[in-house]
Amino acid sequence: MSSSARTNDGQNDAARRARLYWQCRRGMLELDLVLEAFLEHQYQQAPPEEQRAFETLLNYPDSLLFEYVMGRVTPTDRQLANVVVHLRSPIAA
Repeated sequence: MSSSARTNDGQNDAARRARLYWQCRRGMLELDLVLEAFLEHQYQQAPPEEQRAFETLLNYPDSLLFEYVMGRVTPTDRQLANVVVHLRSPIAA
């Protein structure tokens, strides 16, 4: 792989991460904290299907995301439910 391809990949990754951080900024501080923590500590190590599921969740309305995070509602989609479990899990330091 050429150095310019690696640089472009790095720029694409940086732009993607910045976009995801922006999408984690919600109307509720509680959601901001939970979503940003997942992005910071778990997203990079997550398998690609879990990353895609997280990105899908970011398109959901705050009210539904809050219900998921609080455990009041469980997504019917298995991948989304798996991400919600991770969102609700404490982060190992």
